[in-house]
Amino acid sequence: MEKEKKKGIFKNMDWRDLLDKLHVYGGLFIAFYLIMLGISSFQMQHHFYSPKGGAKKLWQQEINMPQIENNQDYKLAVRDSLGLFGHAPYWEDYKDDDNVHHFMLTRPGKQYWVEVPKEGNIFKIEEARTGFFNVFMALHGLTGGGLQGPGFIKVWKFFGQIMNVVFLIVIIITIYFWYERSFITYKGWVFAGGFILSTIFILIFIWLIG
Repeated sequence: MEKEKKKGIFKNMDWRDLLDKLHVYGGLFIAFYLIMLGISSFQMQHHFYSPKGGAKKLWQQEINMPQIENNQDYKLAVRDSLGLFGHAPYWEDYKDDDNVHHFMLTRPGKQYWVEVPKEGNIFKIEEARTGFFNVFMALHGLTGGGLQGPGFIKVWKFFGQIMNVVFLIVIIITIYFWYERSFITYKGWVFAGGFILSTIFILIFIWLIG
């Protein structure tokens, strides 16, 4: 009887209503995540926001660095040797009038300016706390692999994976709704064909110049 009752429940289920709810509430669920992803992606491309540190703390540490030619790999090696975690934005990097190399390491809520010694092994670090918007910007990078640090990074990565799964579900439902309502029309075919061809063209272009 229970099996028959369960079958009856699934048989009478309004799948269209379920898809509507998944589409609407799934979209609301991931809305803030996508807004954060979009704004921080824009920041990574155009650097419109430069975080301003609060109270600064100066410290130094002696580390023996191997010879590393690639600048970005060198900065990440310095980060690991200092026992820090975070990212090294390639645009926050300069040499001063004395040809001393300075670069930034940033993590949610903190930033570090590292001064590379011209001689010796003493690295000077200027540490500062940053505001909430810096945390907002930094979360994008923390979803990537290879970054080690406190437990909250693993929690955020797991949260990000959930967001990605929900996002895919919402996209699939969106495509289904569009297919059901628009794809059967001539305009639908033109739109779909143009979109697919333009995407394929971009992929081929990147492949050819890559």
